[in-house]
Amino acid sequence: MQSLCASRTVGVASRPSATAVAVLPRPVVLCRSTQPNVDTLPPPPPPPPPPPPRPPTATPWYKPSRRDFIVAGLGSIIGGGAMYIYDTFLIDDLVDVLEEAEDDLDMAEEYVSRMANVPTMADLEKNDSAPPAAK
Repeated sequence: MQSLCASRTVGVASRPSATAVAVLPRPVVLCRSTQPNVDTLPPPPPPPPPPPPRPPTATPWYKPSRRDFIVAGLGSIIGGGAMYIYDTFLIDDLVDVLEEAEDDLDMAEEYVSRMANVPTMADLEKNDSAPPAAK
């Protein structure tokens, strides 16, 4: 076999001519199969059985219809309106009555305190915020 390397003595690479290169036969690689013969293999095992079916889910005792949803929506609108009216008119009136009753109690307390010469809560709160007197 001819070398394609540079000559050691000259130091210049030289190419072989086309006539000098001989075509070598390719080596044949013989491989022995390590796989067993498919025809002699036993059949594969059967697949596992499928899992058992799921138990039936409990269906609701009542399945709402479209009419039920419409009625529920209208009921919530009507109920919301009723609560608004109740809150706006009745509860506000009750709050006003309670505030008037508190005012009446404050006036009665002040009247009784003046008659008995007892300090009122307002007087006591004023005294609490005042600096302590020197003894």
